[in-house]
Amino acid sequence: MSDEPERGSVPDLVTRSYIAEQLQLKSVRSVANLKLHDPDFPKPVPPGNLTVYDKAEVDAYVRRRRGQNDDVPAVPSEGQAPEVVGFAYVGEQMGVSLKTAHRRVAHAEGFPARVNPGEHHPAWLKSEVDAWLLQLKLERLERRSNRLLQGDLHGDNAAGSSDGPVR
Repeated sequence: MSDEPERGSVPDLVTRSYIAEQLQLKSVRSVANLKLHDPDFPKPVPPGNLTVYDKAEVDAYVRRRRGQNDDVPAVPSEGQAPEVVGFAYVGEQMGVSLKTAHRRVAHAEGFPARVNPGEHHPAWLKSEVDAWLLQLKLERLERRSNRLLQGDLHGDNAAGSSDGPVR
């Protein structure tokens, strides 16, 4: 006897709490985050007032997220989906306003690619943003140390400084 549902039969249905439990997420809200940012996330079974998913599709998705399929990367070791961040986080980490964060990201070289292209509220993987911010800080420290070695902390040398103020 096969575990496959018969044609025309109703599939087993599950809710977000089942998905959270299977992925060992701390809250059901994390499932909503996955749904927004993971294009591989299963589609809900329509229609109805309650959002439900086909259990077989969810179980296959969970296996892929756990790395039991070589084609799809595994979920981070603590069982959480990768954390995504928006402009508010970027601005907070840079110590600038939201408007300035928008402007700097728009003109930034090497800034990470969005995880939700085409969406109204852009988001990036937190780990990639943190790595980019660290690289930015290292570059600034290097420029500052070079100025210190040259005895020109404030850009007062005859040749001038093109790096602007150090923050």
